[in-house]
Amino acid sequence: MISRVKILQFPVAAPGKCVLCGAQANHDGRVYLDFGLSLKQYGAVYFCSICMAEMVSELDWTSPEKTRQFEAALELYQKKTERLEAENEHLRRALAELNLITGISRTDLDTGIGDQDDDGQQGITDTSINNSIEGRTGNEQGSSQSTDEQGRSDILGIDGLPSIGISY
Repeated sequence: MISRVKILQFPVAAPGKCVLCGAQANHDGRVYLDFGLSLKQYGAVYFCSICMAEMVSELDWTSPEKTRQFEAALELYQKKTERLEAENEHLRRALAELNLITGISRTDLDTGIGDQDDDGQQGITDTSINNSIEGRTGNEQGSSQSTDEQGRSDILGIDGLPSIGISY
């Protein structure tokens, strides 16, 4: 397809300037667009690339270069989002397994969330976790293997699971 627009380094026909800003040179990198339009009282109508960029930005147009940059950034953010979603799913599964192993429910964890440590940081305190565990197993005695350890073996079908460092 033959374009109706020519790109020129300098305006060649009189009056030899941009119809909007009057620029005649390209020392700042501008080029001139020739639409093939000539007016009897004026001469050749040229638009410089700077004025054309201003016009099309008013129409919310983006240049192909900017569009490529946005597409590359979008692709990067999509990959990052996919990676973070996969990581989030992995962490959710790990928490679910931890809940099975320790017997701590989500509501037990939520009761300790409002607690603050000495630095004023919010978080889950050891006492809230221990209290929730003691509430479940504190009155049980007798067997050489704790109820929680027995529960781990029964639920997961695995004997000899490593301890996760919570004392009862």
